[in-house]
Amino acid sequence: MRGVPPIVETLAGVVLVAVAASQLVAGAQRFPSFAETLVMLVLLLVGIALIYLGFERHRDGKRADGRSRHSRDDERW
Repeated sequence: MRGVPPIVETLAGVVLVAVAASQLVAGAQRFPSFAETLVMLVLLLVGIALIYLGFERHRDGKRADGRSRHSRDDERW
């Protein structure tokens, strides 16, 4: 997802987490099948991964631009 801006990636993750969480909560009232629950859990994990990757890409972009507040700390590592 190199062509997608990090904010879009993060927002897509938030949407996936919200949809999966709402479906899991709604499904608790009607006893969903195992497969449906598994799909919602996978969507939840994919959403969390997208959020994490969006934040990391944003942070890496700031480091590459030299806008990091801790740029001297980055050089030590």
